[in-house]
Amino acid sequence: LYAIQFHLLVTSILFLTREGFRRACMRTDL
Repeated sequence: LYAIQFHLLVTSILFLTREGFRRACMRTDL
């Protein structure tokens, strides 16, 4: 159970950071 929660946390963090990075790139592009 703990491993599943940890995996979810890591994936969500990676997704958020990737989304933020993409938004930053788009912002600089504009």
